Amino acid sequence: MLGNLLKVYYKNSFSFKRLFGFDLKKNKAKTILIGVAIVYGVGAIVGLFGWMFFNLGEVLHEMGQIQILLSFLGVFLIAFPVFLTLFLASGSLFYYKDYDIVGHLPIKSRTIFLAKLIVMISLLYVMTLVGILPIIFSYFYWQGLDVLSLVLVIVLGFALPLIPVALFSLISLLIAMGTAKLRVGKILYIILLFVVLFGFMFLMFQFNSVDVNPLTGQIDLFKGIGEAYPPLMWFQNAIASHDWLSVLYLLGSHGLLFAGFIYGGEKLAVYTNKRGIKSVTHSKKGPAKLQQEDIIITLVKKEIKRLFAGVNYALNTLFGVVIVLVLGVASLFFGDQIMSFLQQEMGGMIAGELVIVVLILFAIMMTTTSAVSLSLEGKKLWVIKSLPIEPYKVMYSKVLLNMVLIVPIVFFGTILFGISSQIILVNQLSMILLFLSFGAAISLLYAIVNMLVPKFEFSNEVEVVKQSLSIIIAIFAGFSMLAINGLLYFYAFIDMNLAIAFLLLAVVNVVIAIPCWYVIRFKSSSIFNKFQG
Repeated sequence: MLGNLLKVYYKNSFSFKRLFGFDLKKNKAKTILIGVAIVYGVGAIVGLFGWMFFNLGEVLHEMGQIQILLSFLGVFLIAFPVFLTLFLASGSLFYYKDYDIVGHLPIKSRTIFLAKLIVMISLLYVMTLVGILPIIFSYFYWQGLDVLSLVLVIVLGFALPLIPVALFSLISLLIAMGTAKLRVGKILYIILLFVVLFGFMFLMFQFNSVDVNPLTGQIDLFKGIGEAYPPLMWFQNAIASHDWLSVLYLLGSHGLLFAGFIYGGEKLAVYTNKRGIKSVTHSKKGPAKLQQEDIIITLVKKEIKRLFAGVNYALNTLFGVVIVLVLGVASLFFGDQIMSFLQQEMGGMIAGELVIVVLILFAIMMTTTSAVSLSLEGKKLWVIKSLPIEPYKVMYSKVLLNMVLIVPIVFFGTILFGISSQIILVNQLSMILLFLSFGAAISLLYAIVNMLVPKFEFSNEVEVVKQSLSIIIAIFAGFSMLAINGLLYFYAFIDMNLAIAFLLLAVVNVVIAIPCWYVIRFKSSSIFNKFQG
């Protein structure tokens, strides 16, 4: 029974049609486009991490401490699955979306829980693999290929994350249950996840290194973590020295404790799925008061509520906002270190105020609500189509939501970095105009992309905000907009005063935004008429 259930879950979770929302054989153009995007994305990630860890491996090899690279591998083997577990565990293990169906089937609850757990862990391992392959390659390149060590990396790599995954699955459940009782529970949940994310990023890239490779400043940190957490030491000794006692300790402890988690987790899953999660939906008693207001304002409010109603939607679209605000505040206290770090991350090709401009433009580009918000209407699209609301007003509300998120990036980011980097007022004002014009063009462009290639059929919002064709095309369009601004500056405006150059770039963005506005204003109705639902 477990095997049959796994086939169903794997097909539902990992089939190409489910992942991309269409039949690849019948949509060759989309298939090619997505294939190119995936290769580009994976190549960029592996290339960046590959260079950093290859360089780090060379440094450690010259120091005669290549085994420290195994501490990096172990930490990443734990950190990636743990972070993903915080997103997935509550909904995957303790609150099944299909509980109304599977709960009544003649299948043992432990079988269902085990199948759900295996599928979740499979997803964790697949996503983690992309991040750890460069570390494994660097280690065996500088240490020399040893088949037994490679086998141990694979076997122990599967075992090492099990206890942290079990622990953080329970933490994910506690956060979900605790925040559900609060009126702002979803927002608090999102904030807690961002705290974990930036805590991890702070450990990875502390602003205390002046090396070209930021990882070289973390050698002592990761060496200390490896020595402080016994399983990491067992992992390192087993692979580097073929210490079979360490292998036994690691496999035995993690296997037994994880088996205990399966036993106890299954019983907890039965309880939580039967009980369901109860969220606070109101705090005031009394008759509801109706208040008329502009239709676009009403629609924007609806979009804001939806944004914070879904954790994955918020986390994927708010990252740019949060990263700018966090780095902006940090720059008030660690200005020189922040600027040095940003210059290193950008390859050292630009400096000064341009570093801040590129960071904020990138953050704006990563604010992508208008690229997915129409798709998220899903099967409820008929409700909007049945209302006496012009389609262009619906699309305006989605564009305005994106701008609502971009405005804090623009003003707070510019002011905070302006103070820490002592940017003159005229340059700050011209930067604000550049950012707003870029944000408007991006928001309109993303909305058009979502109208042209929406994804209304989905079982989870992750399929829309991460895997849909509209988000892939939007990201490419965003990078193209960045490239246009960058090329114009370096090839046409570089010798000009910065304020004038930024103003000219703002004019270019407005020129791009005007036809995008025209399409939404006058073509939305004809496009909406083609939608089914």
